[in-house]
Amino acid sequence: MKKTIGNPVSWSASVIGSAGRQIAHESRSIRGDPTAAIPEVRPIAISDLRDALRRGVADLATFRSDVLFLALVYPIIGLLLARMAFRLDLVHLIFPMVSGFALLGPIAAVVLYQMSRRRELGLSTR
Repeated sequence: MKKTIGNPVSWSASVIGSAGRQIAHESRSIRGDPTAAIPEVRPIAISDLRDALRRGVADLATFRSDVLFLALVYPIIGLLLARMAFRLDLVHLIFPMVSGFALLGPIAAVVLYQMSRRRELGLSTR
């Protein structure tokens, strides 16, 4: 099959189609295997919530500068972008700027999740 560069719509359709085929294949293989384990659903207790908060505080204590940097700088940058838009009379660009800036939040969260995961496994976080 000859590969060509397609437009975004055809590329999206192709990717979604291949993802659908992969999911269908995986669900068939799980349903066809009688030994496949069904995940156990456990209720969440207050002790689980306390444990999660305790671990979060321990991560904050360990990565204090990194977490505080992200937690303080991210909103400050957002406020500076909004102020700049109003000052330069670019109010019509606020929605695109906010939408694009909101995409950075999950990226920052992934960084924090990775640091937490590495700490939990005993690996270096430097």
